[in-house]
Amino acid sequence: MMNSLYEVLNNPFLQIVVSSGASTILAIFIIKRSIGSAIDGYFQKRVEDYKYQLNTLTEALRFDYERKIHNFGLFTSKKHEIYMELNKLLLIADGKVRGLMGLRHVPDYWSFSLEDIQKFIGPKNFMPSIKDKILSNWESNKRLAIDELEKYLRNIEFHEARTAVFEAKNYFWFSQLYLSDDVISHSKKLLDRLSRLRIHYEIPDRHQKQEKIDQLETEITESLDNTITTMRKELGIGDYSVGQHEEEKPETGHGA
Repeated sequence: MMNSLYEVLNNPFLQIVVSSGASTILAIFIIKRSIGSAIDGYFQKRVEDYKYQLNTLTEALRFDYERKIHNFGLFTSKKHEIYMELNKLLLIADGKVRGLMGLRHVPDYWSFSLEDIQKFIGPKNFMPSIKDKILSNWESNKRLAIDELEKYLRNIEFHEARTAVFEAKNYFWFSQLYLSDDVISHSKKLLDRLSRLRIHYEIPDRHQKQEKIDQLETEITESLDNTITTMRKELGIGDYSVGQHEEEKPETGHGA
């Protein structure tokens, strides 16, 4: 029996079959390892690529976020600066225009000596011809001299009012990039109404009823209050797309 088993094991055909089977198993093992390594390498590369893309995207988003924060800081700072300057110019224009009428302090020119009037008009940059006319008539024809003085001073007041409104308008138009819709609307109404009132004072319309002028002055007060209230609230809360606020007074006019 042992001889028979020996013969079987030493059978060349069986040895070939066993050898072929072992080779097949080894080949399958090697192929599986190779495929597994290739798959692992593929997915590892995909993971690395994804991590690289994610890091790149994160950096881009971080840069964009920081840029927006920086730009917003610049915008906010500039907006505060513009609102403060616009507020100042609007108040100056309002004061210059409405100061053309109402209670006004006028010196008692009749009590001025020639020396007094020289000191009075010295800093006011009078035109030389007007200055000479006033001074030459001060002692001989004071009535004429005072009339010339008051007329010239009045023209200076009109000029200052025109200039104040003009400067406020220019600043308003050049700064609209930083102004909210509400501030633009209120400021435009205010400036238009100030212009109308200034023209009325400078070139009075005898047919214009006083009630209309009183109404215009009321509308100017409302527009100024609404403009300042809106700017103050926007700067206080950092809201640059605000709508109508409860603090604002309803406009009583029928447009600018």
